[in-house]
Amino acid sequence: MPRKGEFGSPQADLIDEISPEGWRFLYCSPESRYPSIAALSRRFSVTHRVIKNRLVAAGIKPRTIAEQAAIEYRTGRKSRKAPQRPDRAATLLAFYEEHPEARIGRKHSPETRRKIGQARFSRLTVSCEWCGLPVEVNLWRYNANGGKAFCSLGHSAAFKALRHRFGLDAPRPLIVARLRELNRGWPNTWERLEKVGAQIGAREPEIEAVLLEALG
Repeated sequence: MPRKGEFGSPQADLIDEISPEGWRFLYCSPESRYPSIAALSRRFSVTHRVIKNRLVAAGIKPRTIAEQAAIEYRTGRKSRKAPQRPDRAATLLAFYEEHPEARIGRKHSPETRRKIGQARFSRLTVSCEWCGLPVEVNLWRYNANGGKAFCSLGHSAAFKALRHRFGLDAPRPLIVARLRELNRGWPNTWERLEKVGAQIGAREPEIEAVLLEALG
């Protein structure tokens, strides 16, 4: 069974009976108000391509989109007036009237604004969470990242991969190596390693790893 708009379908057989003069009357005469190809395709229940092929076969050049749009505006079928959009300020004002708590929540006290401003321009030197080297970061960014800082994107990705694969208690290998190097020549005790590890951000998993290596 032919699909809609194909040659040999009932719709296409109907428009085959229209002569070239008939197509010129339908598409180019003021009496028909210069319909578009889309309008003719809806009228005969066929595709745009079928209408365009019939016009070309009748010796009629199809109008461009700009030419058809100019006709639509001239005949009044379309308006050049832009669609009216809702007033954003009025909509927001009505929302705040219905939900006054939302307006209060968006405001900060002068003391809070002062702290926010100071945090944005304050800088802090902390240890990289992956290698232990010192890195300087913005205080607000450091707090936004949950108290973690990295000296490069690669170290950040390595830290996340270690946590994802081995869990939160997995010792960081570069921290273990730096802790072992800083404590070289000193006894491997928990108190000593904890004091030295504070300089590079070492925690219990790294201290335990160094102690196990010393015992083994």
